[in-house]
Amino acid sequence: MTKNRMAVVRIVDDNDEYRNSEAFMLRMFGYNVVEYVSALSFLEEDNPAIPGCVILDVKMPEMTGIELQQVMTEKEIGLPIIFLTGHGDVEMAVHTLQRGASGFLLKPVSPDKLKESVEKALETDRSLRELQRNKKLAKEKFESLTMREKEVCELVVKGLLNKQIAIELGITEHTVKVHRASIKYKLQVNTPVALVNLLQEAKS
Repeated sequence: MTKNRMAVVRIVDDNDEYRNSEAFMLRMFGYNVVEYVSALSFLEEDNPAIPGCVILDVKMPEMTGIELQQVMTEKEIGLPIIFLTGHGDVEMAVHTLQRGASGFLLKPVSPDKLKESVEKALETDRSLRELQRNKKLAKEKFESLTMREKEVCELVVKGLLNKQIAIELGITEHTVKVHRASIKYKLQVNTPVALVNLLQEAKS
């Protein structure tokens, strides 16, 4: 099971019988589960900052699961979605998966299959959140540099030597070395490759 015990599996389904059954199975496996009777209640009540995933029915009144998927994309709610429906077909499955769904299952689903899909979705969510944290940290580090240090940084990743950077910026080679030492300290990078990777994350 996922190491993140704070993760929450959201079940969005207007069918009480299926929703309760799915919730029961997942709780038996040790997951934290929150149930929503409609897509609108999910949008109004859920906190997407909490790690986890969404198990989503397709056919629901007011707003369908596919419509909710579109709204989540527009609102940049990145929780992985597992579609679980009794009304699916190949075309629908392809449609949802192409738009980023983590999985597409048909009701009734076996406990093991549901657990497998949830584990995959939670791992995807964990990886995406870690990537976002790394990007945020990289941006914060890069923004801690002075304007001159940023200029030196950009030239370093282009492969220029200290002497070439000095000529390019109209400063002494010694000053370039001082800036590079400060950059290394602030960004906590020890190699040009690490610097390139950090800048790519900061600008992504």
